Amino acid sequence: ILDVPGLRITEDRMQVTVKKEEKPPEKPVDKTPRRPVVMVVDDSITMRKVTSRYLSKHAIDVIVAKDGLDAVEQLREHIPDVMLVDIEMPRMDGYELTSNVRSDPNLKHIPIIMITSRAGSKHRDRAMQLGVNLYMTKPYQEDELLKNINAMLTRITTLIHGMRNAAERSRVVQEMLDKVGLNPYHAHRYPHEFSGGQRQRIAIARAMVLKP
Repeated sequence: ILDVPGLRITEDRMQVTVKKEEKPPEKPVDKTPRRPVVMVVDDSITMRKVTSRYLSKHAIDVIVAKDGLDAVEQLREHIPDVMLVDIEMPRMDGYELTSNVRSDPNLKHIPIIMITSRAGSKHRDRAMQLGVNLYMTKPYQEDELLKNINAMLTRITTLIHGMRNAAERSRVVQEMLDKVGLNPYHAHRYPHEFSGGQRQRIAIARAMVLKP
């Protein structure tokens, strides 16, 4: 037996400490509800300012456009939850804008509230035929406008909570896939508890439930 002092290794010296790899801390999930977004399309700077100020006080983010053409350009980057549209505007009026939105598969789901001084049935009928969801005449009560906006937002929320499980969500989506175009850009706008695929389904369902 070879017993050389210099080669003797004790058990203590043979112990090797393996440091466990620490996982990076998980980022906290932001559960803050997303504020709804409303686009105000009106050539009157006063109307844009007054409406924006009022809606902002009620936890609603606002995008403003000075006419239909300005709105179309902004819709390429930002898709609101609701649109408030005047009729008489330069370059592109409210009728043309509504027709443009309803003919775009990525925008046609957006509920439109037309707000105008034109109270005649001729103007109202034309607006509804083009796909306006609600027609309001000026002057109007601000609380009535807020009530109508919230009603539009509540309709999709009700649908979401009415889907009791994934199977039901899948069934709804199958019924709507052939009828609605889906832009994945909308997916981030829905509650965090849904997966990416479920958010896309909700976007489709939204297009159907909010149609005129």
